[in-house]
Amino acid sequence: MTVKQHLIDAACWTPIAPLIRKYRISKLIAITNEKRDIKKISVILSTIMAAHSDLLS
Repeated sequence: MTVKQHLIDAACWTPIAPLIRKYRISKLIAITNEKRDIKKISVILSTIMAAHSDLLS
């Protein structure tokens, strides 16, 4: 774990815990959306490559 992560973990036990919770949730949502987009793009690219493999040579 990084120093930043340790500081955030320690801050969870302070009155700013709701802010830390919102920060963590927003990061989780951003990462989830990014992974979802990557998966969708990967499927689309695979379909395109399968349909047009003759153009890749």
